[in-house]
Amino acid sequence: MGRCALCGASELNLKSHLTETHKVKNRRELGLVLSLSRAHFKGPLRCDLCDREALSHLDRHLATVHSLRRAEITQHVKAAKEARLLGLLAELRSSQPRPPLVSELDLRRPPAVSRQPSPAATRTANTDPPTDSDTPVEVPPPEGRKPRRHPAHTPSHDSQLSGSDASVEAVTEKWQRVTVSQRLRRSPVFAAVSDFKEFNTTRHASAKDVENSGLRKSHVLRFVKYMFSRSESPSWENCTFLYNAANLRGWQAHLVQQGYTVTSINIMLSNAAAFVRHLKAFHSEMARLTPSEYDQIGLQFKRLRRDNGRQIRSHQQDVRRKKSSEFIHPMEGPDLQRSQRGILTHISPVSELLRPGTDLAVFLRVARDKVPRLLAKLQTRSGRRTTLHLLHGYMSGYLAIISGHRPIVFINLRKSHLDQADVDEQKRALVWVDRHKTDRTYGGACLALDSQEVAWLHRLYEVSAQPGGDPCDSVFQVCGKPVSHMTGQLQSAWEDAHLTGRVTFRIIRTTIANQAKRNLNAGDRQLVCESMCHGVSTADRFYTAVPGISDMFRIRQLRTNAMDNRMEPETVDTDSGDQHTSRP
Repeated sequence: MGRCALCGASELNLKSHLTETHKVKNRRELGLVLSLSRAHFKGPLRCDLCDREALSHLDRHLATVHSLRRAEITQHVKAAKEARLLGLLAELRSSQPRPPLVSELDLRRPPAVSRQPSPAATRTANTDPPTDSDTPVEVPPPEGRKPRRHPAHTPSHDSQLSGSDASVEAVTEKWQRVTVSQRLRRSPVFAAVSDFKEFNTTRHASAKDVENSGLRKSHVLRFVKYMFSRSESPSWENCTFLYNAANLRGWQAHLVQQGYTVTSINIMLSNAAAFVRHLKAFHSEMARLTPSEYDQIGLQFKRLRRDNGRQIRSHQQDVRRKKSSEFIHPMEGPDLQRSQRGILTHISPVSELLRPGTDLAVFLRVARDKVPRLLAKLQTRSGRRTTLHLLHGYMSGYLAIISGHRPIVFINLRKSHLDQADVDEQKRALVWVDRHKTDRTYGGACLALDSQEVAWLHRLYEVSAQPGGDPCDSVFQVCGKPVSHMTGQLQSAWEDAHLTGRVTFRIIRTTIANQAKRNLNAGDRQLVCESMCHGVSTADRFYTAVPGISDMFRIRQLRTNAMDNRMEPETVDTDSGDQHTSRP
């Protein structure tokens, strides 16, 4: 979750928000705006207090030379990062780049942080006894924190004139947030939250499982901080502040104000409710909540989820309507293009759904030509990093199109899976990947590969494992570490194949699921869905398109035909008393 620097909206995926909503096309501008939104910059900074340039550690400089407090240091470092990023954005604008810039952040720069003299300068200037006009106004420390006994921290009258009440309040609020977070991390409540994360992490957890458990922990921490901040007399030594019906009912509205979607809110409510059950089972002595209070909190969560659930179906339809514009539509044709290679009889290949001329079919054809060349280039060690990035994109996209699987299947693909594959007399192989998103429901994910594709994966593992690094069994790896995301590699390969538009693994799966619904009968569609490790109901909820205008008008015509004057009045058989409808 981050806040957009252009419109202030809170978005989970800032990059997609900037490219789709604000139409930011320049990659350099996109990187700078992302850094501004996340307040992130790596590089030398300028001190606004003494005008020193190229400081690698501005925070240390402010602490040692200017003796600033931590909250003041944070404020100055953030302002220095923003000033540096805005300067880079202005330099980019002056070069008149193509595509042109969309943002205007550098044209309306915010005022700089108030300049304050250093402690040494303050001590030197204030040698005379202070008069009434020179009496410093000390900023009150946050509640619960003793003021520091350092004369250098008392700002002079001039510095007070250059500052503002808003900056003082911002520093005080920042101190309060830091204090709450520090107190939470040293409390038994935080230990219970950490135990909740460990409880939800399986013994042989994959990288995705660890990421999911960390996400659940962050949701619980967000819930705990919200309830604590709105309690009258809270304490981190127990969880009695969770028993507040008014605050609990207000959390859902608070999440809506923060910009979360109804599906994200539903997940947060589920994780918070699971944490309360975890407290009751394992930390009841620390929590100091009665069984009746646990039951009431559980009922409140059930009510919140019920109210929130009324909007989920409409939200899913809105998302599917948005996905419909991203489909890679096939060209019109009477028959489907059949795959040229033989297939295993019990696997319905999703690659059979591709018709001639589709972007996915073009990508498959280009990938078959590019992959051997990139493997040969990697063996010569020329342009290694860029070539490996492109090869990962072609291979993952190729496998996603022919199998329909999620990228987590390719991330978890191991050399041992290739060695243990089932092979028939034609050298065709079934490669089973045991860890993926829906392995608890559908078991291992299956990749039906021919001999050439299996050889590609073996060669990919060999060339990826050549450089230095820790031993790694992953087929898709970089310097001894498995890759964690493949969307960027896929987009690079898509553009290298001279295909336009944005592509993701979700778009590929959506396109395949939509074509399966349109072109296959119920039995074949069931086989395709199960081979993609999701059911038909899941495909209808998340992947297939909402009926378009032509579809709905065709259904309207069917209703009109059904209600046409073709129905005959009912007649009654007087012998049996049964009703019959006479047909023409």
